[in-house]
Parts: sequence; structure tokens; C-alpha cells
Amino acid sequence: MRLSAKDWEAAVTQEEFCRRWNLFIRRNDVLIVYHQRTYDLLRPLEALPPRCLILKSVFGKWQSGFRSLEELIVAEGLKLRILSSASIASS
Repeated sequence: MRLSAKDWEAAVTQEEFCRRWNLFIRRNDVLIVYHQRTYDLLRPLEALPPRCLILKSVFGKWQSGFRSLEELIVAEGLKLRILSSASIASS
């Protein structure tokens, strides 16, 4: 990634990240990441919701039979909230 020291100047501590993350995540949220390593980076922080879907494992070779995220959502029985023009990330 070639990050410099300047890139880290605005970084928060691990404790502050966990505090903010836990305020952001809701109890029944499902974290969706593309790669297992993303989840692995967050897991030691103990700041994750109980469920996680890893898209690369689902869509990697299409062996799962799912051709879209919508098909996966239906198969998992997830209910999506319809948001206005803003996402929860911006609220």
C-alpha cells in the first residue's frame, strides 16, 4: 500500500476505533467483506457483529450457485432495510 508516516497522522488508537465501531454497528447487523483477510484484521479487535459474510468465498468460483448478492441475501433469509438516500455510514 506504500503508506507514509503522514498517512497515519489522523489515525485513531485501537481503543478509539473499537469505541466508534461499536457505536456504528447494530446488534443484528451482518458485516459483509470481500476477503477473509479483511475480517481477520478486524476480528482481534473484538469489535465485530456476530455474523459475517465473506463474498470471495461465495462468489469466488461460482460453485455456490449464487450469481448475485441479491440471491445470497434471499438464501440467507436476510431482511434489508430500505434507506433513504443516506447510508448508515453517513448517519
